[in-house]
Amino acid sequence: MIDYTRSLVKIQPNFPELFDWVQSITRYGDFDKFVLVDPPEENPVQNVRIQIWTEENAYIIRARLPKDDDNGYLGCVVSNRKPRAGEDWTRGSDLPDGPYNEETWREIVNTILAYELSKLDISNSQSAAIEDVEKQPLLGKEVISSQMEEMTMEINTNVN
Repeated sequence: MIDYTRSLVKIQPNFPELFDWVQSITRYGDFDKFVLVDPPEENPVQNVRIQIWTEENAYIIRARLPKDDDNGYLGCVVSNRKPRAGEDWTRGSDLPDGPYNEETWREIVNTILAYELSKLDISNSQSAAIEDVEKQPLLGKEVISSQMEEMTMEINTNVN
């Protein structure tokens, strides 16, 4: 049976970078409320699986420590927590993966954030207001130049 634990503290000695990276995205750095660590049965010192959840999705992050002959591995997959209407399966996707490093971690976190962003629901009146603002003319070079000359003259007058 797999030993599930709710604490990243157990992986800190072997995965100090991953420990810091995950701590940086958990609210108040509180792992126990947001993260489930699942050390796999196969070589738990070198491999780890971390699970995090949002309202809509479950994310599984896998890590393998670097060795002399490779750069390790860090990757993520996402699965919806519930099926769509009329479907009896949950959808999922592969997210970024690559060597065990901070760059791969940032790609994973940015993709998770992109998955979780909500689309704005802009009503027709809001959309019309935005279009009105976009249609207003910008100040031309001549207007700006004239305003700058006036300001320069005013400054020179006040200095003298």
